[in-house]
Amino acid sequence: MRQFPFSFLHGFRLRCLEENLQVNTVEVFHKRYGTASFDFKEQRAMNIYSGAKTVTALAVGMLLDTGSLHIDTKLVDIFPEKTNIAPNVDKIEIRHLLQMSAGKHVRLFKTADVETKDDYLDIFLSEDLDALPGERFHYNNASTYALSRVVEKVSGERLDLFLTPRLFAPLDIKKHVWHLCPHGHTLGFTELFLSGRDYAKIGRLLLMRGKWNGETLVSGTFVDRMHSDTVDSGFFDEPELEQGYGYQCWIGTVDGSFRADGLYGQYAIVSPKHNAVATTTAHNVHNPYGIVRAVHEEIFDLIDQLEE
Repeated sequence: MRQFPFSFLHGFRLRCLEENLQVNTVEVFHKRYGTASFDFKEQRAMNIYSGAKTVTALAVGMLLDTGSLHIDTKLVDIFPEKTNIAPNVDKIEIRHLLQMSAGKHVRLFKTADVETKDDYLDIFLSEDLDALPGERFHYNNASTYALSRVVEKVSGERLDLFLTPRLFAPLDIKKHVWHLCPHGHTLGFTELFLSGRDYAKIGRLLLMRGKWNGETLVSGTFVDRMHSDTVDSGFFDEPELEQGYGYQCWIGTVDGSFRADGLYGQYAIVSPKHNAVATTTAHNVHNPYGIVRAVHEEIFDLIDQLEE
């Protein structure tokens, strides 16, 4: 295997300092050049925020792979015991939840915040929709929470426990904490705490289309669909949020790229075109997508030069 030049990350590091990008860690994996990394701060477990959504999608993919679940399965069919169902909620499919097109146009719920004593899923099912399922995209946390409950119901195991032997253990991720809702179900949409090094393993798994050390953890077919079965997301003022949304991941401006995307710069940016993935942890409140542009221009563009 070739190796990255010693100075490979110099341009990215300099850009981070010049633009005050507040990056904590960066790790790049390339199929031929291996790994290059730099820690601006000490490695520690951090909330990867909405990067957790992509991990939840992987659990759904595992169930789809085994036939325990189908992409067009209706949410209400998984929970027949739930009877307080708002109009058209019975049309919500697994695909709609993955693509954020379930018709829910609020971040969590309308009538309750995260401290409610009510079951989050009951609220999700009983509240009126803002659009018909599949009609249009709107980013929200409630859809991912519903997916967490789907995984738990179908598998018989809470999401984090389901993934421990199937994802975290094979990736040798030993220190991971995923917070629960007040009723004891994995949140799914946030509050998964990983180190930058362990988050990078998730990114590498995506690049390798679900394979890790020769073992298939989730099918390449599902990983491909994560960034090919997309919906229009063009409602933002940021180019990196206007390229489309797949299965709990964003499509990037670089041809074919997609990413797990957590608040303040928790990114696993996959570029199949470059045979590479770059994973960052950060705390950039004001310009997080400056980190994405720096990855494109100081890492992926440099890989192009190495390949010439």
